[in-house]
Amino acid sequence: MRLVSALVLAIACSATTIASAQILGGGEDKRPDWKCPASGYFPPVYGTVGRNGGDGLAPTEVISPCTPDAVRKAADVIGMARSHGNSPLGLKSVVTAMFTAQGTYAAGGGAPTKVDHLDFHIHYGLPGARLMVTAGGKTAIRAMNDDYGWTEATEGGAATPAQAQAHDLYALTKLTPYGAMWSVIEAEGHTQVSTVGGKTVLRGTSPYDGLDVTVTLDAQSRPESVKVVDGQTTYGATFSNYRADLEPDYLFRFPKRLVWTKDGKPLADLNVTFYRTNPYVVFPVPAAIKQAANR
Repeated sequence: MRLVSALVLAIACSATTIASAQILGGGEDKRPDWKCPASGYFPPVYGTVGRNGGDGLAPTEVISPCTPDAVRKAADVIGMARSHGNSPLGLKSVVTAMFTAQGTYAAGGGAPTKVDHLDFHIHYGLPGARLMVTAGGKTAIRAMNDDYGWTEATEGGAATPAQAQAHDLYALTKLTPYGAMWSVIEAEGHTQVSTVGGKTVLRGTSPYDGLDVTVTLDAQSRPESVKVVDGQTTYGATFSNYRADLEPDYLFRFPKRLVWTKDGKPLADLNVTFYRTNPYVVFPVPAAIKQAANR
């Protein structure tokens, strides 16, 4: 689980040191010495960013001095690099995402079939997610929050344990540009940068989840494809037709089309019809799910 607690405390303790994390505001620049330690990881430092709706500031983790320039550039191009006032730059400004799409999806390991619509709500920081797939007028819902996984009869409704699906659903969050970038950002100095076929390739593993993530960038330094290796399972995705008009233009960029694979087989071919950056999403773990997991 990520240091979300430090982020929450940062709101109330804007000038306090919490564990090894220093909280920085928009005034005097109190940054520590920006030298990457031999470990390749820098202690978390927090700054501030503005909220899209204009309703105040939010804390964000400042870019590590260990982060490769290619990672910083890619994050900037799709809108993840933000700061406020004199606050140092952060690369994790996209914390949540929500999109609706039409196309095909393979449920339960079968062949892809046409869906009425697919809704995916994601919190990259928890991490948490809810995937709702509607086909033939019926909706199948899967949700996860950190290590817990469950299915729901309705959104937020009666829940049934589905622990084995939790990690699979989490891996799907990496099949979005922001999710993939979170991995190589969190890998910090351990992210490998290479050139393959004339394209920049970023490969890293977040210390929080252990997933091996490879991101290939297009000519504009945007994520074009991603490969995620989770144990014996390999997920893939391609992104195309990045747009700014899926929401009010806050300079975030999201692809209109996403194509997913799982172990080389088609998983989804989606055309996005609705998208929002940093919406309010919530995935409370039902009490029954916690009890079942702890038996």
